[in-house]
Amino acid sequence: MKTHLFRTALVLGLSLAVQSANAEDVVSPIHLQPQWTAVQDGGSGDTATNGYNEVSSFFNVREAFSNVQAGEWEWEVGSAWETSHDSDDFSMATSIKYGYTDTMHIELEIIPIVLFDGGDMGAGDLELKLFNQFSDEDGDMPAFGAWLAARFPTGDGSNGVDGELHLNFTKTLGDGWRGHLEGFGKVNDGEHGDVDDDDDDGSIFAKDHEGRRSFQWGAGIGLDYASSDNGLCIINYLNESSETEGDSRVQTLELGYVHHLNADETLKFAVDINLDGHESSGDFGAKVLWTLEF
Repeated sequence: MKTHLFRTALVLGLSLAVQSANAEDVVSPIHLQPQWTAVQDGGSGDTATNGYNEVSSFFNVREAFSNVQAGEWEWEVGSAWETSHDSDDFSMATSIKYGYTDTMHIELEIIPIVLFDGGDMGAGDLELKLFNQFSDEDGDMPAFGAWLAARFPTGDGSNGVDGELHLNFTKTLGDGWRGHLEGFGKVNDGEHGDVDDDDDDGSIFAKDHEGRRSFQWGAGIGLDYASSDNGLCIINYLNESSETEGDSRVQTLELGYVHHLNADETLKFAVDINLDGHESSGDFGAKVLWTLEF
């Protein structure tokens, strides 16, 4: 399960405070805001229309459109709770995005600071992401986007640098429905804290060290449905290799919801349900994210 994506409802108080301070913006009809409506340009070959509907990498399967347009910023604050057979983990994270073009953005994230069992996921590590949408929807062809991410060991007990590549496809299905497909590969070159370095050669990948996999991969499919002018329902299925050597593959069902507070603020909710039944995969997770565009 993607522990670093899990978020909980502590951020609700912050979101409501900002919403109250911008009450005049809140009352404007959300259906009048152009950035909420996904509009494809029919593949004219010009710059792709930004059809982003807030299905970001907060969810296990994201859409192929960029989060922000050229010159825009997006700030995210979120938190998560995950339970497994022997522990409960609570984490918090924040990130900032900037739109370099209408179809490309860069993001810097402080990946989850894990409380209570702190440090076991690399509290305070930085992750740099670059996303680009390469094509819009064109007839039967879906929109296509891809993104690179690199984790840097700035957190407690972390070492090495991780790199990952994600490929995303989005297709409008009609009547408010869209479909998504995501595949990814990830190279791990280090640990996220709490490393047992008792191996003779000091290597975290020594033969008798049950550490992180050096390579992970996975794929997921998803659907979203515009249930109202300011709401989006989401269901995703993700099948991925486990992070730890010796553990089996992880299968996760995700149910999510996006709610637009106003033209600039959004709340995102999701729950993750483990389907493989393995103790190492975790059992259940809940997460929430608040976003502000400016």
